[in-house]
Amino acid sequence: MQDDIILSPIKLSVLLGLIQDCIKAELKNHVPAESFTEEFIDEKQAAIFLHVSKATMINWRRDQIIPFHRWGSRIRYKKSELIKASETKKKYKKALE
Repeated sequence: MQDDIILSPIKLSVLLGLIQDCIKAELKNHVPAESFTEEFIDEKQAAIFLHVSKATMINWRRDQIIPFHRWGSRIRYKKSELIKASETKKKYKKALE
């Protein structure tokens, strides 16, 4: 048996607030909070951060050495992923020497 639907007058702003609260609660359950607060940087900033040229960034991205995120035609990097990738690259470089 289906529940009865009861319609009552409610202000649009109150309804929107309730919907936003529901969406936030669902996102909180499914998406880690750090993904919202983590800083994304563009290719130029990433190159400066890693002390390499933009060409090196492009090569590393092409060779899948560093992770990246594509938003339409824009390329962005997470700082934490760049740090992790650079540490991994240093370990492998030392192992090959």
